[in-house]
Amino acid sequence: MLSPVDAQYFYESCHEVIRNTTTSDAQKLWDYKNISEELAITLCRNMENRRFFYHFYDRLNFIIEACRLPQIWHRHFNRLKYLFLKATSGQRISTEDWQDALFIITQWIKTCSGTPVPPKLQEQLKEHVLSPQLPSSHEHSSKVRLLVTKSPTPYNNTFWKVEGISPELGETSILIRDIPYSSPDGTRRYTFKLTETIKFVSPNQSIHLTQLIHSPEGWQTTDESLLIVEPDYLVDVSTIAQCYHRFSTLPLLALVNRFLNQPPSLAAFLGNLTNELFDLFISNPDIEENDAIRQVLDSKKTELVLLQRQLKEEEITEAHIYSELQRYFKNIKNIIPQYTSGKWHTLTEPHFYAPFYGLQGRIDLLLIDKKTPQHQNIIELKSGKPPSYHIWDNHLLQVSAYNLLLEDATPQRRGNSAVFYVRMDKEGLRDCGDLLYEKQLLLQIRNHIVFYERLLCRMTSDTMGRMLEQIRNSSLPNFLQEPIRNFIHTWQAASTLDQAYIAAHSAFLARELRTAKIGSFASNHTSKGFAALWQEPASSKTNDFNFAEGLMVKQWELATARLCLQSRQDKHNTVAFREGDIVLLYPEDYRDNPTGHPILRGMLDKVDAGQFVVKLRNRFVDPAIFKQRPYWCMESDWIETTFTPLFQSLGAFLQADARKKALIYGQERPRFAPLPQLSERFQELTSTQKAELQRALAAQDYYLLQGPPGTGKTSALLRKMAEYLYHYTTETIALIAFTNRATDEIALKLHQAEIPFVRLGMGSNEEKLIPYRLHQKEEDAHALLERLRHCRVWVSTVSSFARYKPLCGNIDTLIVDEASQLLEAHLCGLIAHCKRFILIGDEKQLPAVVMQETQEEDTNFEKQSKSKNKDKELLQENGLYPLHLSLFERLLYNAQQKGWTEAYGMLKEHFRCHEDIMHAFNTLFYKQLKAATSQQKTPLPATGHPIFDSGRLVFIPTDAEEQPKVHEQEATLTVRLIEDYLRLHPDCLPEDIGVIAPFRAQIAHIKSKLPTSLASHITIDTVERFQGSERRLIIMSAAVNHPRHLQSIEALDIHGTVDRKLNVAISRAKEQFILLGAASILCLSPFYKQLIESFCKRVPIDVFNK
Repeated sequence: MLSPVDAQYFYESCHEVIRNTTTSDAQKLWDYKNISEELAITLCRNMENRRFFYHFYDRLNFIIEACRLPQIWHRHFNRLKYLFLKATSGQRISTEDWQDALFIITQWIKTCSGTPVPPKLQEQLKEHVLSPQLPSSHEHSSKVRLLVTKSPTPYNNTFWKVEGISPELGETSILIRDIPYSSPDGTRRYTFKLTETIKFVSPNQSIHLTQLIHSPEGWQTTDESLLIVEPDYLVDVSTIAQCYHRFSTLPLLALVNRFLNQPPSLAAFLGNLTNELFDLFISNPDIEENDAIRQVLDSKKTELVLLQRQLKEEEITEAHIYSELQRYFKNIKNIIPQYTSGKWHTLTEPHFYAPFYGLQGRIDLLLIDKKTPQHQNIIELKSGKPPSYHIWDNHLLQVSAYNLLLEDATPQRRGNSAVFYVRMDKEGLRDCGDLLYEKQLLLQIRNHIVFYERLLCRMTSDTMGRMLEQIRNSSLPNFLQEPIRNFIHTWQAASTLDQAYIAAHSAFLARELRTAKIGSFASNHTSKGFAALWQEPASSKTNDFNFAEGLMVKQWELATARLCLQSRQDKHNTVAFREGDIVLLYPEDYRDNPTGHPILRGMLDKVDAGQFVVKLRNRFVDPAIFKQRPYWCMESDWIETTFTPLFQSLGAFLQADARKKALIYGQERPRFAPLPQLSERFQELTSTQKAELQRALAAQDYYLLQGPPGTGKTSALLRKMAEYLYHYTTETIALIAFTNRATDEIALKLHQAEIPFVRLGMGSNEEKLIPYRLHQKEEDAHALLERLRHCRVWVSTVSSFARYKPLCGNIDTLIVDEASQLLEAHLCGLIAHCKRFILIGDEKQLPAVVMQETQEEDTNFEKQSKSKNKDKELLQENGLYPLHLSLFERLLYNAQQKGWTEAYGMLKEHFRCHEDIMHAFNTLFYKQLKAATSQQKTPLPATGHPIFDSGRLVFIPTDAEEQPKVHEQEATLTVRLIEDYLRLHPDCLPEDIGVIAPFRAQIAHIKSKLPTSLASHITIDTVERFQGSERRLIIMSAAVNHPRHLQSIEALDIHGTVDRKLNVAISRAKEQFILLGAASILCLSPFYKQLIESFCKRVPIDVFNK
């Protein structure tokens, strides 16, 4: 079950936690939680590699049965579950707690491997006695967290009984009953069927409950109780509010809406403008009406043009919008100042996460009493038509959610909540009153949304059909009736293959979304989700380098919403943040309770030597808050809406014509016209490049261009494609890429070629590229509309193109760079509605980022319904499986298997690396490359240095060390190599050196040893950050101290014939590549073994030391 080698690894990991005497009890318990998760994953993989697990605790149950462990292990694992619940719920952790965990884990390793516990661990535990039982409580409990251990069962005709482990109550059972409701006027009766909700809860799921009482029969719910299922899976407040219509709950709408790409509406546009106007007035109460409206309209020119192009232009006039905003501004000015006096801290659109209630959302206006911070008022802005009296029900539902957000952050919160109907001259600000009914209704809808989202992870074509039939028979809001019925009609008219394809990719995306939210324990690794924000201790986040603390506020620029932060001298933040990253901020006082304060969200505008400039999304934050709380923490943020265009892409693909789908499926052979003639403009290309350019341009449906490293796929081929299409055709073209960096590189090449274009989305700040941006400050909406009408060339990231495609009209040719880094869902909906597409990529370099273990695709189909297996078999028969492949890779394999040689080609002249370096990765992975210039064959210049004079590729063997994922010797050697290289090569800048390390701990260790002046200029990072770039010298510190670490530094393709990470690492080096690592471990990989033995000069450390 567990090999002696693995047992030794886990024993060493356990001891490493004890050896670190600086960590707290809470951190030690968290470390043992991580070790136990890795141990469980290893055992399950060794026994049954293809089983799917939703949660770590599912693994523990499986291990007891599969390993036939004695009954006492039920108690041991329950103790672990209880301890880990304490760790994630922020309760105080004692020394006895982590020692209990250590005792259980060591006995677990011993039982499953037969390997004795090492003496050093026995010594640590020799006097430790395992706590005999879990604590219990017999008091009233207002908030309870429960890990369900058994399926709920009916009890006494009235209740359902749920059993579990609670950090508040210990091992317990709770009786749950329905809650009857009658409105105060008696006109409405309703029953909150908590028993219907609890039926769908499975063992090892978490639930939260409020307002329990203890009766002779045990704990039970009351009429005021709230029930929350899977609370770590946060649902946005706006999503829930959209699922309530005319006293009907429609939670299925949340799922179906994912696939709809609805056109913009005037009402929604006015709502956005009103919010902007409201925020602007809050930040500057003295602003003149005309200036305010003009400023808001100028900031939304692009959205206005988008609206005008999709609707009839005569219906959308700026004059009409202006007059509406005039009325809104007057009402805002009459009402709001009396509520924003000097006694309040004022925040617009602060974001809150409520992990107890499973909610997230942002509040239009939050007022916090400066003297009594628990006193907090909410104002929710609405620009639509108000009811004749009181407040619309769905608006009350929304405000009830905001109340829960504040209650979770500030349990003692007092204050009022109101809705402001801004179009009302009088009585527009309306108090919401007590909202217990709305809270219960809101959470009922939320729980059902969670169930549907979980169902989406296992979606089949049959299930999708039943759900669509269910929603077709529901009472839908007017604005959704047509798009939903159109989607249902398209689904019903689709082929069985179409339906299987959409269902399978929907499930794949849903699993990605779930993993991003709450992490994954599902297969052979554990990945953290966004829930780590409130679950994980700050010290553990520091180890992942996505957390900075002690950031002092230097400046708050209200006009530009830029916050300048500086690392405090006593805080040395080694972080992985980069310009363009999205981040969140909260005061350092809330270091151990991040969700207890309004969250500020933004994007890093600048990162430089411990200084961070963040462009906040919040239009107004009271400067007094930064004076009151001068030190802040920063973490990586995550935005759920990044999944929106992926689901919408599937919806768009479903609407494509049958022939286009057949092309994308790889069923129909692409067509080609005769090769075009090339003019003298293209004479600078090599013969291979010319041939590939002609073949791509001759494609009538699609062409696949493989561009190995350094072959000029962007600098030469993509640019020349654009030149030909612009100068020799009348086509409208779009050039898109996955990342902003690659998209900016495309923009630069077009600028150099003097091709006019429009850059969609967030473009580069480089001065020469600013004129191509979509949004120009001095341009009015009419001028923008005219510029867009005459545009033939569009440049964009994939995500921005999905958003702005209606601006572009019909696209004749879509050219996709970095196509091998994109999932099918990124592209299928875009290319299905273009006349032809050209995909440029390299399936032998880094693939699309997938968070779930790719084997989950198989395990999710196993032991499922016949429908699930039917879908899978159909996809496999048509070559549409596995799902994690990029569209580029799948179509390439398809064309190769079917002999469609005209549909693909490869660039074979390499321009970047010295021939010796190129020879290594060409022999290992490509077989067809050749050096393109004589400069790539020059001999290595002598420096007198034993390493640098040894060869273009050098291997320095090191010994494995005890500390996991950190190698002291390699870090020291790396720093010496950098300093020696710069000393011996005066013409080399620090920016010309790159250091690749697979583990963040090793990256931080190397940075800590480098002088600050060098560390800020040399890229030291994982190989993923180097794709698309090059360096004169690449040093790779493998830092593998155990065979288990080898899988972390590999990225094998589906055939096992290419290590993509190693390919990218070697091919970044223009002049020299130096590898440091333990030979005995690295040579377990056939690729590293061949690299070390056949291409690298092996230089012992002793030579270097001399």
